[in-house]
Order: sequence, then C-alpha cells, then structure tokens
Amino acid sequence: MDGTTVVEKPALPAGPNVATLIDKYIQVRAKHDEWKESVKKQNAQFTDVLEKLGGLLMHQLNSAGVDSMKGRAGTVYKTNRISATVEKGEWENVLAYIKEKEAWDLLEARVSKNAVLAVIDETGQPIPGVKISTDTVLHVRRS
Repeated sequence: MDGTTVVEKPALPAGPNVATLIDKYIQVRAKHDEWKESVKKQNAQFTDVLEKLGGLLMHQLNSAGVDSMKGRAGTVYKTNRISATVEKGEWENVLAYIKEKEAWDLLEARVSKNAVLAVIDETGQPIPGVKISTDTVLHVRRS
C-alpha cells in the first residue's frame, strides 16, 4: 500500500494497419482495466482504514461531549450535513404540494434528457431554451 505505481507507455505499432491497431487497443485496454481494478482495491483498503479511524475519532468527540478536538497534526470536528430526497413513490405528492403552494423554489432547474428526446421525437420540434448536443465516441469490442 505504498501507492507507487509504474505505468509503462505502450509501444505503438509502426503502420496504420487496422487489425494491428485494434489488437493493440484491446491489449492496452486490458492492462488499463487491470490497473483500474488494482487502484480500486487499494482505494477500498484506504477507505476502510479511514472509516475505522473516523469512527474512533467520532467516539472520542462524543465521549468527551464536544464538537471538536485539536491534536499536534490537526483538528477533528463534527458538522451536520443535510440532504433532502423524495421518498420512493412520493414524487406525485411532492409535485402536488409544490403546485398547490406555488413553491416552485423547491425544484431545481434542469430537464430530463430522455423526456426531452421523447418530446422532440413526438412533436418534431425543439423545446425552446433546451440545447441538445451529441458527441461521437469510439468503442472497441473484444471478439
């Protein structure tokens, strides 16, 4: 877990032979996938240790009845993080509340890509103010 990783730059084939390029692409992608999996495992180990240390620190704060403590290397402190999510199956009730109370500030300004595409497909017309962009992406599949 020393974090040292040596990544060798792959040698590229000399000519523009498509079959050779595809072979090389698949080889490099496989090595890249191995590397990503290795990093994921290392990250999981660090995350596990950090969660355990965090639990021990939270226990110390709670036991002392304080929100922060200082040590030589730094300070540990607690804050409250708030999130608001719509419970499963409750969207219609939330939307009815928003409409009834005219509480439009409860909504965030974004649109659903799939819904926008469905409207355009159905009507043949763009939605004013909505920009659609498409990128072409290269995929290589193993045989």
